[in-house]
Amino acid sequence: MKISLPFKICIGAMVIFLMKLFIPTLLFSGQHSLHTVAKLGMSTPVVMLFILSLIKLLFLDLCLWTGWTGGDIFPVTFAAFLQGFGMAQLFPQIDSLFVVLVVSVSIAITLLEKEWLAGIFISLFFPITLFPVSLLVIGLTTLGRKIKMKFSRI
Repeated sequence: MKISLPFKICIGAMVIFLMKLFIPTLLFSGQHSLHTVAKLGMSTPVVMLFILSLIKLLFLDLCLWTGWTGGDIFPVTFAAFLQGFGMAQLFPQIDSLFVVLVVSVSIAITLLEKEWLAGIFISLFFPITLFPVSLLVIGLTTLGRKIKMKFSRI
């Protein structure tokens, strides 16, 4: 059954309205809202960060499906940062920024399927001293994809 565009748009509007009521923090994720990720990441329990990240990605998917578009790089970045902060809490003995960077870059590359775009974009939010780590993650991901493609043809 095909759903008409006006009906999809109404569904999208309802989803956005419900998000505004129940989880307004996840409603926006552009550069003007990314500061909230740091607050959330440092004060929210791990499981909740993972759930919020999943909800953000589901919300993005619903918005795109219902015709409410606006780009996906910032919502994916927002969700990736939430995952990164969650993982950083699980490994407190390792530098938090390092963990957040590696996890965020890895997730963004996986979701956006563009190693260089996602990797460099995420890296811009971290100190320049961690840029070599980003390059390493990008390089390993690129190498891994090439190896996978080579073996999938065999």
